[in-house]
Amino acid sequence: DIYGCTDPLADNYSPDATEDDGSCTYPINGDYSLSFDGMDDYVDFGNVSIGTTITVIAEINLSPTDNAGAILYKDDQGSSSLNRSFALGKSADNKAYFRVFDDSDQIVHTTLVSSQIIADNQPHHIVGTWDGNVVKIYIDGILNASEGFEGQLNISNQTVYSGKSGWSNEPYSRFLEGSINHIEIYDYAYSESQVINALSNSPISEYGLVANWQFNAGSGDTLYDHSGN
Repeated sequence: DIYGCTDPLADNYSPDATEDDGSCTYPINGDYSLSFDGMDDYVDFGNVSIGTTITVIAEINLSPTDNAGAILYKDDQGSSSLNRSFALGKSADNKAYFRVFDDSDQIVHTTLVSSQIIADNQPHHIVGTWDGNVVKIYIDGILNASEGFEGQLNISNQTVYSGKSGWSNEPYSRFLEGSINHIEIYDYAYSESQVINALSNSPISEYGLVANWQFNAGSGDTLYDHSGN
């Protein structure tokens, strides 16, 4: 085996490598965010492989609007497959929501909504977790909402989007307004201490890291997944 960076998008891509060694590096040209205009902006991340428990982290600065919008969304948008998984976003009343679907029946789900407004033109660190027993939302390192919900996350093969969402009668009709600094997905539920640590360290560990989208290239139309996946 030849070890090296196997991601063709990385700065240090090694075309001769047969095994990825986690050494890939990506363009970082400053502290940039991805801006969404609330009209038609979105990101297509493709199909991202996830586990049966989850943590989703996002640093955001959203504008208040009267429609819901998705920060990160893995759903079928009304397809007959009902192959839904999760959604982290802002509600129509500008609070955070985190929705997860059980794999036993993708109609069975829960939507947890925060008590705090997050779309207020201020930066916020939002974390949604589900360990198979309790769904939680943390805002700026503080547990804001939790709800018991037993099961395991449906491992959907649907595309992951950021910036747009909708319902079966109006697929992908709701768009986010504001900016996102970065997004991470883990295949396990963060503890409270990990959430606090994540405020100043991103990512805090490579363990269980599914995706780590940093928007710091500063130009072009490619968003780089720094997780190495």
